[in-house]
Amino acid sequence: MMRSVLVKVNPRDCYFELRGHQLQLDVARRNADNQRRPLDLTPVRLEAGVGTELYTSRAKDQMETTLATITPIEAVIRQDIHSLGVLAGQLP
Repeated sequence: MMRSVLVKVNPRDCYFELRGHQLQLDVARRNADNQRRPLDLTPVRLEAGVGTELYTSRAKDQMETTLATITPIEAVIRQDIHSLGVLAGQLP
């Protein structure tokens, strides 16, 4: 037996979800930029005897973790834009 599912979507809600995801993307990109600066300094600190390999490794891991969040957020934004287009009657 087949069942039908009716999904009622409000364009306003889709728009606000899109804007929220765009803000998340902006925060993730700024975080990555902020994490890149100390990472760029770790070789200098290491050579000066102030930093450690552990600090360098942690800084790199933290930045890579942040960068890994960007691609999924971008995918959700594309889906949000597509959903809004469909609700507006545009062909995908």
